[in-house]
Amino acid sequence: PRATFKVVQRAGHLVPQERPEEIGRLIVDFLQESKKRVNSRTSFYPLGFLLASLLFLGFAMAAQAQTGDEKIAQYQKALALNPRDAQAYYDWGATLDELGQYEEAIVRYQKAAQLDPRLAAAYYGWGNDLSRQGGYQEACDKFRKAVELDPRFTKAYYNWSLVLMVMGQYEQAIQKCQKGLEINPKDPQVYTNWGVILGQQGKRAEAILKFQKAVEVDDRFTTAY
Repeated sequence: PRATFKVVQRAGHLVPQERPEEIGRLIVDFLQESKKRVNSRTSFYPLGFLLASLLFLGFAMAAQAQTGDEKIAQYQKALALNPRDAQAYYDWGATLDELGQYEEAIVRYQKAAQLDPRLAAAYYGWGNDLSRQGGYQEACDKFRKAVELDPRFTKAYYNWSLVLMVMGQYEQAIQKCQKGLEINPKDPQVYTNWGVILGQQGKRAEAILKFQKAVEVDDRFTTAY
C-alpha cells in the first residue's frame, strides 16, 4: 500500500543518521494507524505493516555498524539513481557534520534547499554550520527561514537563541526561547538556553530558576544541573 511505502521510505532516510528513536516512533504511529483502520473497518494490510516494522528494525541495526564513509557512499548511490533527491543531500550534510566537515556539509545543505525549497531541516543544518564558522548573522537568516517553513521547529528556535546570545542580542535571544516554549512547554533544552542567556546578563538568580525548571520538566536532563 502507498502508506506503507511512504513510511518505509522515511525510515530509510532516518537510518543513515542513526536515529533509531525516530524510527521507533514511526513504527508506533504506523501500527496505531493500522489499528484505527481496523476499528473503522477500512482497508487493512497486516502483512504490509508487519514487513514495514521488520524493515525498520533491520535498518536500525544496520545503521549501528555504518561508518561515515559508508553512509556517504550510500547517499552517492541514491543520488546516482535520483540526482534530485533533496533528502539524500540533507542526510549527506548531516553525516559530514558528524565528521566535522562543516564547509562540505554546507554545500550539501545548499543543494538540498535548492532542490526542495520547503525542506526546513536543510536551512537548519546550514544555519548551524554557519554559526560554527562565525557567520552569525547569516546563521540567523537560515534559522529564520527554517521556522518560516516549519513554525514548530523548536530546535531552530533554541539554536537561533544561542547565536543571538553570542551576538549580544539578549532580549531577542530570550524571545526565541519564549517562542520555543510556546510550541513545547516541556522542552528542557529551551529552559536551559534561557538560563544560559540570563547568566550572560549577570542575572544569576533568574538563571538558576530556569535551570531548575529544566530539571522539573525532565529530571534526566543532566545539562541543566
